[in-house]
Amino acid sequence: MIWRTFGLSKVSDAAFEDIITDLSDNPWSTISDVASRVPWSRGTVANVVNLLRSEAAVKRCNGPYGAYCYKIVESPLDK
Repeated sequence: MIWRTFGLSKVSDAAFEDIITDLSDNPWSTISDVASRVPWSRGTVANVVNLLRSEAAVKRCNGPYGAYCYKIVESPLDK
């Protein structure tokens, strides 16, 4: 299995691709929304979203009940 490492976290390429694909298909989702649809933990989803935010590939907005929602701006999978 191939892993991506950032900070103290490691995420498999499979998780990375699943999370990006789900977020691309379902824009303005919360981290919990994505975690409920993919076979990865909420922590893994949060790590990937934070990595994408650091690369300016995700846009964030205020969602319902004070939760942040995310949308893919530029998918790293297209590069």
